Amino acid sequence: MGTLFAEIEPLKKAMKESMKQVDPSVQEKIFILITYEGQSLISLEDFAAVCSPWAAFSATDINNDNELDIMELKNLFWLMEGKEPEMMRIQAEMSVIDKDGGGTIDRVEFIGYLISPDNKCGYFDFELRKSFNKYDLNNDGYL
Repeated sequence: MGTLFAEIEPLKKAMKESMKQVDPSVQEKIFILITYEGQSLISLEDFAAVCSPWAAFSATDINNDNELDIMELKNLFWLMEGKEPEMMRIQAEMSVIDKDGGGTIDRVEFIGYLISPDNKCGYFDFELRKSFNKYDLNNDGYL
């Protein structure tokens, strides 16, 4: 079976309908992420690469301020990885993700961090991330 694709514009319309409770400026951020290459189609894999962490972020953003503090970030990694992460690791992750040093990270910073091949460069490379995940058989983040 081949790769499944969806047209971006109808997808955006459907997402807006299902995310009525989400602030329009926050909605726009996810649309920027899914249309980063300016194409009119997105693969199911690329869509999931953005939407899975988006949903996990929402589940751990306890006060719904669209930002995570260090404890919320710990819960997020715990949710995504299925095991409690060491606090030292979370502090290291926070220092990399939190570009302005304000002590919180927003949704786009987090998703960009997850799907970027070089967490300092700020661009998204789904193909490299997919290739890495294919060979990271134990999901520990190392090859």
